Amino acid sequence: MRILLVDGDKRSSLFLKEGLSREGFAVDVAGDAEEALQMTGNIPYDGLLLNGRFPDRTAYGLLAALRKQGCPAAILMLSGQNPPPGNTSLPHPSESSPRLTDITARLYAAMETSRALQESEGHSPQLRSGDLRMDLGAHRVLWRGKEVDLTKKEFELLECLLRHPGRVLSQHAIAQEIWNIDFQGHSNIVETHVKRLRAKLGDRFPVHLIQTIRGVGYRLVV
Repeated sequence: MRILLVDGDKRSSLFLKEGLSREGFAVDVAGDAEEALQMTGNIPYDGLLLNGRFPDRTAYGLLAALRKQGCPAAILMLSGQNPPPGNTSLPHPSESSPRLTDITARLYAAMETSRALQESEGHSPQLRSGDLRMDLGAHRVLWRGKEVDLTKKEFELLECLLRHPGRVLSQHAIAQEIWNIDFQGHSNIVETHVKRLRAKLGDRFPVHLIQTIRGVGYRLVV
C-alpha cells in the first residue's frame, strides 16, 4: 500500500518513513502542503499521514484542500489537537515512543474503512495509462477493453509501474517494493515477472508498453 507522509521536519519524516517502510508500506514524503497537493493530484494514494508541522498551511487547511481536490485517500493526522469529524488524530511519535505501532494499526484501519465506503458508494480507485486500466478495488485489469488475468505479484508489478508512469524504476526498487527483498541474490525475479506480464498483455517488440532501459530498469510508456 502506498502512502504519502506530509512532514516539514526532516528528522521526524526520516524516522517515520523508515519505520513505516519496515511495516510494508511504500512511503513518499512531501515537505509542505503545496507539494502534497501536487503529489496527490498525480498519484492515487491509499493513505495520507499529516503531522501538522509545515509552514505554508495548517493541517486542517491542507485537509480542506485535499477534500476539495477530491482526494479519496484515508487521512491520519499526527497532532495534539482534536481532529475534524471523520478523521483520526494521534500524538506525534519520537524515536523512543511506541506510537509507530499505533500509527500502523490506525493506517490500516482507516484505509479499510475508506475502501469499504468507496465501494458502498459505487466508487473504486483506478489507475489508467492510455488503453490500460486497473481497478484496484475489484482487482481487475483491462487492456484495450479486454480483461487480463494476472497473478497477485504480476498485478502488484503492473500497479507499481502505473503509479510511476514514464519514470524509470530500477530492478532494486521494484524488488524492494513488491517482494520486500534486496535485489542482490534475486537477479531474475523482476525480469521473470516483467516477461510474464508482457506476455499476458500481448506486449511485444519492437514497441513495448513496458520498456527495458538497459542497465537501469523498466518504465511504463505513457
